[in-house]
Amino acid sequence: MVRLLAMLRDSVNISDEKKDLLIKAVNEYRWLSTLRQNRSVVLVNIPSTILRAYDGQVEKASMRVVVGKASRPSKTLVSSIKNLIITPYWNVPRSISVEELVPEIRKNIRYFYASHLEIFDTKGRKVAPEKVPWSRLNANYFPYEMRQRSGKWNTLGIMKFQFDNPFRMYLHDTSEKKLFKNEKRFYSHSCIRVERPIDLGRFLLKPHSKAVDTLDVNAAYLDLTPRYIKINRSIPLVIWYSLVDFDANGQIKFYPNIYGRN
Repeated sequence: MVRLLAMLRDSVNISDEKKDLLIKAVNEYRWLSTLRQNRSVVLVNIPSTILRAYDGQVEKASMRVVVGKASRPSKTLVSSIKNLIITPYWNVPRSISVEELVPEIRKNIRYFYASHLEIFDTKGRKVAPEKVPWSRLNANYFPYEMRQRSGKWNTLGIMKFQFDNPFRMYLHDTSEKKLFKNEKRFYSHSCIRVERPIDLGRFLLKPHSKAVDTLDVNAAYLDLTPRYIKINRSIPLVIWYSLVDFDANGQIKFYPNIYGRN
């Protein structure tokens, strides 16, 4: 926050728009500094697509994230991370099932198997994909639920982090790790993909992080039963939208307003 105040004080050649952003950022970081007093906090800034983990005022971890595309933005909130799941299933949202998966499966049933999917009826009974009337399914008629089996290639990767929120959002690993190399990382359907989930898991579980310390990022973990691990510490999660952030060298940087927010 000291650097923000210094830039604001010396802002002779900075536009009024950037001055307003700096004032907003000073207030936000002042609030964050108070929140971090004597506690751990996880912060995700959507415009910079960066996650930071703090113990008090000390930054303990920083990593890239992939956040929601402009058409399906990630939401801002303050919550608390409740648990993590090792080798989770991906319960496919109805909209994704109908709009994205069903059209591909109609073309070729092999897409269903190649995507490691399962499908269940309204009573929770598994259905053979060959018996599903794919041609009849649409937004108004979809009496099924689809799930992706657990494994390294699962859309959620090998770890999922859950927190209270009304948006069905969560943090998770991903099978598309190549996206973290991109400078602009706005690809998801609103959930947030983290670059180093094992490091985040260690931070959340310490000093009892054995459950994640033994994970192997190169293992397949095919069809393992999901393991739920409670986060025993109270760790706030803050997801905010600040166009002012710090780069890897600690320098102040202004980020594009991807969501077009005021």
